[in-house]
Amino acid sequence: MEGASLLPALGGQEMPSREFITTSECTWQKKWAIRTNSEKLILSRQPDFHGMPRVELYDLKADPHELNNIAASQPERTRSLESRLEAWIKSAGASIDDVATQVRYARMKAGLSPHEPVDLYRFRVEKYE
Repeated sequence: MEGASLLPALGGQEMPSREFITTSECTWQKKWAIRTNSEKLILSRQPDFHGMPRVELYDLKADPHELNNIAASQPERTRSLESRLEAWIKSAGASIDDVATQVRYARMKAGLSPHEPVDLYRFRVEKYE
């Protein structure tokens, strides 16, 4: 897992900044996101259960509550962030399908249905062969 300890921040020290961060949501919707200081792009790998579009782009300075998806009106910004996100996913060897499979496996080991949403903080997800 890529990351840095937050312990220095808890002690009042300033954390080094990052150019961007990535996140994934895989329990139901298989989404990736990339966030910079000023923008957030959300990319869905399959149709959204709540009818959200496949690509969402938010200008976090002008729209901090992420109410106005500007992906369609900002195609160059959208493509640029999507390219950065895809490049990071490839360089990290990451696959949201691998994570989703691990979540289903962990749910089955816990005696739960593999098809219900899962709180990842409650279950330890084990990599299996």
